[in-house]
Amino acid sequence: MNINEIPEVTTLNWKEEEGIVIINTGIDKIILNKTASIIWNMINGIDTIEEIIDELKKQYGEDNSEEYLEEITIQAIQEFVDNKMVILKSTNEFDGWLQYE
Repeated sequence: MNINEIPEVTTLNWKEEEGIVIINTGIDKIILNKTASIIWNMINGIDTIEEIIDELKKQYGEDNSEEYLEEITIQAIQEFVDNKMVILKSTNEFDGWLQYE
């Protein structure tokens, strides 16, 4: 996985209850643990995976190693991609409406 790619949520049917994200894929209901829920909420279609990791390091770096935060972020996003809940786009892809010339 290229950490310079931008994750973008494709699943629109989800909710959050007490800090836990519940996703309805139309076939299954997926309940994310607290860590995966934090990462899910950081995916905004703008920030790269590297920027998400950097933000996690700022917020949780005192209690966790940088390697651990990087590993769980990549692992969570890969699971999201594998389950077709997130797509990855390159940083040079045209976003459709916010690009000016």
